[in-house]
Amino acid sequence: MTGTTFVLQGYYGTGNFGDDWLLAATATALAAAVPDARFVVRDHGDAVLMPLPADLRFSGSEHVLGDATLPRVRRLARYAATAWRQFGAAEWLVFGGGTQFHARGGLASLSLSALLCLLARVRGVRIAALGVGVSGLSGPVATALLRVIVGSARVFVVRDEASRSIAGPRAVLAADLAFGLPLTPGSAPGAAVALTAYPPAWSPSLVAAMAVAVAGRDVVLLTVQRAGVTPGDDAALEALATTLPGAAWRVMTGNAAALAGVGLVCGMRFHALLAAAQAGIPFVGIAHDPKIADLCARFAMPCLAPEDVTASTLAAAIAAAADRRPAAEALAACRTEAARNIAALAPHLA
Repeated sequence: MTGTTFVLQGYYGTGNFGDDWLLAATATALAAAVPDARFVVRDHGDAVLMPLPADLRFSGSEHVLGDATLPRVRRLARYAATAWRQFGAAEWLVFGGGTQFHARGGLASLSLSALLCLLARVRGVRIAALGVGVSGLSGPVATALLRVIVGSARVFVVRDEASRSIAGPRAVLAADLAFGLPLTPGSAPGAAVALTAYPPAWSPSLVAAMAVAVAGRDVVLLTVQRAGVTPGDDAALEALATTLPGAAWRVMTGNAAALAGVGLVCGMRFHALLAAAQAGIPFVGIAHDPKIADLCARFAMPCLAPEDVTASTLAAAIAAAADRRPAAEALAACRTEAARNIAALAPHLA
């Protein structure tokens, strides 16, 4: 059998618009660079609502770890065995976008990524990380695990300066992979304010501040994380809906239709803000993660830390953003930087 097989690793199949977009962007870019490419996706089993290359197979292998019918040791053994088989028929393991390397909630995620790298290397599979985020690492064990991952990779490309500062001098700075795959344009912008929520950083004070800051406006509540494999955004947004009874609900999927009639996007979901930047819609970030602050800085858009959000500070930020538009030059620069992901990998593809 001819061709190059890429095993794609990420938070795919979790019902998240941003991760769906990253999968499509990663596979599309690799397919353009390697015309005979085939893809095996390590996913969590939910649908991916994006157009994808034809020669792509979902494996559901990440779903193994959530199988509560099996003891933890058997789950881990099955997880490793599945990866071992996949790597036996592949040339590359690619970590494609997203904050894949972190220590939120412990070292489990980072340890699994290091395990995959070790298994891939034993199998003779080359490893790359493209447009990834690195966040929240501290302590010698987390540092050692990240060193294993970075040291295993032929190329390690990060999406922002904060990630590069953690990953070290081998990391190549680019931009988020999604900049390389524009969404299908939606209908014309309007006057509505679209709000997004990130449940782990959500709070009653944010609900109250947002409700007051957008009072009297048309409001759209945007679901970025659909409920299923993980909890969705709906429960957090429902708290807003009770104070904004006229708000419309929309789910972000494989195009920009959810932004139809929207004149400003405000909130905590990175890829909703990135979609706004692509669509020429101003936005306000609430930066629970450095990636949001980085995105806002790239486009000179207002950004607030969650602890600094009050009704008055948020209303002022929305008013300031309304007078701006994401600069076409900034968007072009981000697309150029996103192309560095594949450019960094290209010399190793032969």
